[in-house]
Amino acid sequence: MTLTASDRLAGLSLGLGLGPEIAALATGEQVLGSMLLEELSRPDFELGRVVARWVENLDRPFECPVVARSLAELARTGAPPAEAAFGPGLGAAVVALAGAARLFQTPRNLVSGIYHLARLLDPHPVGGYSAVAVGVAASRLLQGKRDFVPEVLDVLLANEAPEHLIGEIRRAPVWVRTMPTGGPAAAPEALLGTVFWALHHLGSAPRVLDALVPLGPLARTIGRALLGARDGPPALAG
Repeated sequence: MTLTASDRLAGLSLGLGLGPEIAALATGEQVLGSMLLEELSRPDFELGRVVARWVENLDRPFECPVVARSLAELARTGAPPAEAAFGPGLGAAVVALAGAARLFQTPRNLVSGIYHLARLLDPHPVGGYSAVAVGVAASRLLQGKRDFVPEVLDVLLANEAPEHLIGEIRRAPVWVRTMPTGGPAAAPEALLGTVFWALHHLGSAPRVLDALVPLGPLARTIGRALLGARDGPPALAG
């Protein structure tokens, strides 16, 4: 079956849990991502308007405490937290993936746009560049290209991303018999490396989905979204 760009976008959105059907039970990250997607669809996009909408959702349940704390700081001061004040997490990467749905055809805008959006929600460089890595991976998959790790590494190296994040991504194409990390308590960069490893090596959607289960909700959402972008909505059925 040949997938269209619309199929891949639908798969990404389904994996992220975005769309008009999200309701009171949606996580804060889902709500922020949905708002970002709406605002990026407007011809008069304004970052200030995005932030104003985001901070109205402080009472939502967030999977990532880093995002919740950053949002509280934005609401209190009108500015993002100081660099590396806390973090990192993977929540900003989940939100920023919604941006990839609109920016994937303009790589330069995607990298700078996602980094600056993520910086509002995670002050740690690992959090910001994890969002960039996920956005670049999504961009490649949405374009129908299954091999995304080299492109991700090129972008991270060109932007002098943290070495330990680069190291985890660099290991993703290396086959190991067991998964590289054991659970949600692992560092965000290790979890992201495991998501990339699963997508690179495990092939079929059921095997990838099984591998994502022990990684915790944020890494699992990222993995499902990237799988949906690669294989379309049917990959996430069931």
